[in-house]
Amino acid sequence: MKTSENKSVDGRKLRYRKNTTESHKIEIEGRTLTLFRFTKQSSSKSPYWYARCYIDGKTKQISTKETDLGEAKETAVVWYFSMLIQKNPKQFKQFVRSYLND
Repeated sequence: MKTSENKSVDGRKLRYRKNTTESHKIEIEGRTLTLFRFTKQSSSKSPYWYARCYIDGKTKQISTKETDLGEAKETAVVWYFSMLIQKNPKQFKQFVRSYLND
């Protein structure tokens, strides 16, 4: 399974110059899983990372309940694959086969 990661700048940051979120994107087989958290400039006081993805035409989002980025990534990936299992077991099997073949 091919995954890549990059830190991105939210378009709203550039437009409004508020810097209220920090985000990281993880690419999994051409799909994007976004991790983000609110910064000290934000009105939100949550220290946790959130995960967001787009599945079946809908945006899904959860709190990872993790303050460490590495642990949040693991939690987010597990959540993402559990979403795939629920929505389409065949697609999940394809991801697993592709991961095992790499």
